[in-house]
Amino acid sequence: ELSPHHKFVNALAFNAAGNKLASASDDNTVRVWNVDDTLAQSGNGRTANAARPNAQTELRCTSDALTVRWDPTNANVLVASGSDRNLQIWDVRTRNSVHSVG
Repeated sequence: ELSPHHKFVNALAFNAAGNKLASASDDNTVRVWNVDDTLAQSGNGRTANAARPNAQTELRCTSDALTVRWDPTNANVLVASGSDRNLQIWDVRTRNSVHSVG
């Protein structure tokens, strides 16, 4: 299990299926979280969905990560940009940066 970010989180993005959340941070990382919908009891006795994220992947960026977006046509591709004006395209399955522009 990965630890949380160590600096500010600048952006969040859910994938199209809604089961993965990407977070971009000033700590030069993008983390991909599995979002496990579980049932939790609220104070009034009603049952509600509660997200319990579990970080599964850490992607190292060339600078602080300011934005993050999922490719709407490929659930395994993530794009992040940072203050160095570098755009990185990631394959989340392999954790490899498949392309960099900047």
